[in-house]
Amino acid sequence: MTGCDTEAECCRLQQEVSMILNLLNSAKLPLRKWCSNSQAVLQYINKEEQDPLFTLNINDDDTVKSLGLCWKPIADEFHFQITHVPENCKLTKRTMLSQLNRIFDPLGFLAPVLVKGKIFLKQLWQLKIDWDTSLQEDLKKNEAYGACIYVRSLGHYGIWHSQLLCSKTRVTPLKGITIPRLELNGAHLLVQLVVKTSDAWKTYVSNRVTQILEVSSPSQWRHVRTNQIPADIISRGISAQELSTSTIWWRGPCWLSQSPDCWNSPPMQPILMDELPEQRPLYLSLLATIPLKDFVSSYSSWPRLVRAVGWILKFIEYIGSRREKPTANYLTIHNLRAAQRALHQTAQEETFGKEIAALIQCKNVPYHSKLRSLNPLLIYKLLVVGGRLEYAMIPEEQRTPIILPAYHRITRLIFTEHHRTLLADIRRQYWPVRGRLTARSVVKRCVDCIRAKPKFQHPLMVTLPKERVTSTRPFTNTGVDFAGPLIIRSGIRGIPGKKAWIAIFVCFSNKAAHIEAVEDLTSNAFIASLRRFCSRRGKPDKIWSDNAAEGINWHFNPPSTPHFGGIWESCLKSAKDHLSRIVKDAHLTLSELQTLLCQIEACINYRPLSPLSSSPDDLEPLTPAHFLIGGPITLPPEPDLTSQQLSGIRRWTLEYLPQLQIRGKWTTATKPLAIGDVVIVKEDNMPPCKWKMARITCLHPGRDGHIRVVTTRTANGTEMKRPALKLCQLPVEEESEDF
Repeated sequence: MTGCDTEAECCRLQQEVSMILNLLNSAKLPLRKWCSNSQAVLQYINKEEQDPLFTLNINDDDTVKSLGLCWKPIADEFHFQITHVPENCKLTKRTMLSQLNRIFDPLGFLAPVLVKGKIFLKQLWQLKIDWDTSLQEDLKKNEAYGACIYVRSLGHYGIWHSQLLCSKTRVTPLKGITIPRLELNGAHLLVQLVVKTSDAWKTYVSNRVTQILEVSSPSQWRHVRTNQIPADIISRGISAQELSTSTIWWRGPCWLSQSPDCWNSPPMQPILMDELPEQRPLYLSLLATIPLKDFVSSYSSWPRLVRAVGWILKFIEYIGSRREKPTANYLTIHNLRAAQRALHQTAQEETFGKEIAALIQCKNVPYHSKLRSLNPLLIYKLLVVGGRLEYAMIPEEQRTPIILPAYHRITRLIFTEHHRTLLADIRRQYWPVRGRLTARSVVKRCVDCIRAKPKFQHPLMVTLPKERVTSTRPFTNTGVDFAGPLIIRSGIRGIPGKKAWIAIFVCFSNKAAHIEAVEDLTSNAFIASLRRFCSRRGKPDKIWSDNAAEGINWHFNPPSTPHFGGIWESCLKSAKDHLSRIVKDAHLTLSELQTLLCQIEACINYRPLSPLSSSPDDLEPLTPAHFLIGGPITLPPEPDLTSQQLSGIRRWTLEYLPQLQIRGKWTTATKPLAIGDVVIVKEDNMPPCKWKMARITCLHPGRDGHIRVVTTRTANGTEMKRPALKLCQLPVEEESEDF
């Protein structure tokens, strides 16, 4: 049941509902018996339907029941049919509740009548009467409260009309309640949400005042006399005959039918705050705080903290001396020592409160105390060590050093100030509890110490790529790198030597090597060496290096990551070892260098891929040369005397591939880097103190999720990719409190 302001809006609403009804019609559940108090709307609804019951033809006196309400569409009125209870009917609490719930009144039109039954039921619960015991009428006043809403409209002739829209009732709780609270609850029925809470009243009053003020303002509320309040009928209740003729209930007070200018609103006198009822009492509490506790956490330097506390104590001394002119406008040695003593005392009181209390009472420290072995003494309200050096020829402060608690901010500041000399220098004046652990913690988190001796990240060694563990044609997947320079002779007297470089190509699957001599570092020279390599070994499918090229599926590693190409770096190291032992200080010609490189290449390709066996019955060890020419390069061919010769691929799978399973180093993953970490970037050509600091801006995780390459940004805004192996993470301030 619903409605609209105009007939056009009703037709539009029915059309929107009909779109939803198509789903019901498809399930053979059509909605019928449409009804309206407008003939135009009924004609619009019935214009395409042939079902005679699709719309109802209503006469003037016909009624329609909807949601338990009787509605006369032509007169647009709601009717309620009330059945009188026979006199011989036994009235009990059960029948009372049954008769009361038979009437469906969602808008509260019959609230003054129904509230009498609700009040009566409440009294039955108070009297604890059984369900089937006969009842006697006994009503009381002020047993209910409610609220009414009226609609005012201005007619064509300038006459105001008012009509009841809806009402709401509540029965007072079983526990007694005052009349002001009843009136407050009546106002509370007009609001729904909570916006602001008032702490000046008790919780019961505060919650309801807050909800009322959320949807209204104090200027909207007016005082109405008792005889002009329709809701007052709800609190008393009336009979059905009286309700049908009650003008104040159906039309509201007479002044609602007048212009707002004619309303006679008596002025309201504001109530003083002290006279407001049910105010929440104000309780005061006194909290004792340690003034220096929060003050210490604001400083990261021990000298600055001492000077700050010194000025505070100097000001307190100035106030205590009745503000006489101070003798000096600077801190003296006496002021600094007093500040240090105050800070030491604060740290000890926070940590060793039980020990200090026991010593003040001339008792021993607790048995489980950490200071028991130090035999502590209390001198000038400070805990000092009462050890065994009483007769030693050392200063007094060294014989009875001040005890510093572990894990305290003041202790850390003192260690940070003396961390370059550390424990030996600190124990001349202090005795820190767990001093060695504190000293190591301070050094570990000192930026200067870390920059002098950095420790780099060591992520878990990456799993081998697919190309390393797949048997393919030699040099199908190749890694290339350069080494040098070497000085070669031109062969002509009087012409100085020139530089040359070595280009080494390594096969991924069997570690076979191919070495070429390159005259310079130009692109043409490298392309020429690459062409010679392809002509002799075949064109590779993929090439890995530190730079990119065109025409080949080329993979290049991030900058400064030689360990990413470990297979060709190790092969290059072997080639350098042979060169250093043979060439020494000699200068070779280009032809001699190429000949020597071919011989070194043969030696490298003769390295066994699997462990050697001492048994003469075993096959010769598998080498990269077996995949190139089918046998050793440096030895003459021999007849095969074995009866069962295994193929090279099968021997590669059985003998060489299992050797790649073990990680030689970097077996444990370190703490992973995160975005925002401050790191030191290692530079191979600069001393550690000159290495730049940077902040991590992006992470590049590998296939296994481990971070091995990151993007960093330096102070001048330069971004660069660097491996995690060349980064040293610096400690941050949040970590400095952990030992």
